[in-house]
Amino acid sequence: MRGSRSRLSTHVPANDTVLAPGALRLCLRATLVLAALPVLLALLPVARVVRLLAPRQPPANRRSGLLEPAFRFWGHCLRRSLVLYYVATRAGYPARVAFGVRRVPGSRGVTGHSWLELDGVPFYEPGVHPERTFVVMHRLPTA
Repeated sequence: MRGSRSRLSTHVPANDTVLAPGALRLCLRATLVLAALPVLLALLPVARVVRLLAPRQPPANRRSGLLEPAFRFWGHCLRRSLVLYYVATRAGYPARVAFGVRRVPGSRGVTGHSWLELDGVPFYEPGVHPERTFVVMHRLPTA
């Protein structure tokens, strides 16, 4: 192309996420937590795992920019809620993990679910509101 210069674009499309160094470190740590959860959950009670995942000292400010990349993870509800708890509490959100049960329609069985809550409301929970279909049995950490 004559008369035009080839140059690399420095524009980042709006749908791409560029992580700040702090967010990248947190996402990497959250990935390690996700990898360690099967072993932790096999060896320890869930309440102890939640205590291990809680920050020793909560951050003074909420940093919502750290949350978006982490909340793209959808998977098994217990692992998902624990990893999201880890990330949210480090981002300054006083989140809790809720555990609920409900009857399985058309049977005598029950099923369980866990999700993240902030001020008693589901926090970054995909789909329908779980508190409408599940009876909350426990929340961690306890108040």
